[in-house]
Amino acid sequence: MIQRIKEYMLSMPNVTMKLDAHGDTGFFYNDKKAFVRITEVKAQTTILFRMSQPYTDAENFQHVIIRHFSWYSLPISKQMEWETYRNAIVQAYQFIQQMVIRKNRVRYAATIGLFDGVHEGHRYLLRQLVESAAARALRTVAITFDCAPKSILYPDLATLPLLSLKDKVNQLYETGVDEVYVLHVTTEFLRMSALTFMREFLVKQLNVGMLILGHDHVFGSDRPQSRKYYEEIGAHFGIMVLHCQPFYIYDTRVSSSKIRQLLLAGQMEDAARLLGHAYRIHGKVVAGNQLGRTYGFPTANIQLTEKLLLPKDGVYASYALHHGVRYKAMLNIGNCPTVYKRDKTIEVYIFDFDEVIYGDELTIELLHYLREEIQFKSLDELSVQLQEDYQQTREMLS
Repeated sequence: MIQRIKEYMLSMPNVTMKLDAHGDTGFFYNDKKAFVRITEVKAQTTILFRMSQPYTDAENFQHVIIRHFSWYSLPISKQMEWETYRNAIVQAYQFIQQMVIRKNRVRYAATIGLFDGVHEGHRYLLRQLVESAAARALRTVAITFDCAPKSILYPDLATLPLLSLKDKVNQLYETGVDEVYVLHVTTEFLRMSALTFMREFLVKQLNVGMLILGHDHVFGSDRPQSRKYYEEIGAHFGIMVLHCQPFYIYDTRVSSSKIRQLLLAGQMEDAARLLGHAYRIHGKVVAGNQLGRTYGFPTANIQLTEKLLLPKDGVYASYALHHGVRYKAMLNIGNCPTVYKRDKTIEVYIFDFDEVIYGDELTIELLHYLREEIQFKSLDELSVQLQEDYQQTREMLS
């Protein structure tokens, strides 16, 4: 459980881990303020959360006052449900974000969205935010969610994301916004009306003076469809509400759902055009059955760091990024029917590369879809096809 907690903490944006002043394992936001600590309390490994109010989901939290901040402790136990730790971590993370924003004591221009993929349409909206805020001397904040609201409301209809939360936040910062605020999505949060959300969150917590919404974005349990409704509520609270126009590339309206459709069809070039870059997946190299060596193409088996959308099964001309170096590569996604694998695997053959990299992280950029998976009659036939794939990939990436 301790390792799972540490990995989850380090997956959160702007979080670093180091020993704090007490010699405990501390997790710091922007390298400055500790908001979670793992410590030994009376021979019991305990996780401490810095929060603004008592955490009520677990009865065995103990209230501890340290330097005038409220810390709440929870013993680390195999019997404790993971969701209890996860919810407490996210609450502590949101509290420390609020502390950073309040410390600035300025008004914000904000926008809200899932921003899945941070595609060209999102970047267009965020450029409007930054430019409008600069004209009014406001700081900017992009408000996003730790998961898609649909995954809570309709879990059977939920789709896999295009980006991990950490990568999404990093890419949002790259657009030039001053702050990125991550909201933890719960059923209670989704019951909040638009008016309540604007009053309790935008006004009281973030001091928002201007709000720019995407052309089709609605929020609040009442899901008002009228732009005028948001403008009237905003005017009541002193928030100027603006609406951004949709963004088109070659007569195609850019959206996450359109990009997802293109990826599942293997149309990587079109998806990259809407994303603004080639689609990427990240993972750790794990041991495989090493059969690739027998037909001249030793592959690295990739275990995804997080569950993200995988494009159409098949072979791809790709680039593999390892320790900052970019290599040409061929990627296969699928069940490898010729060698009778049953579970879906992700295998990459890296050109001109012979290092042992088990346990290392790889980022794969998928540029071109070459072909579907084929079940060959023999490994010799498979080897011949792979030679053709290799030559085609070299030509495509030259």
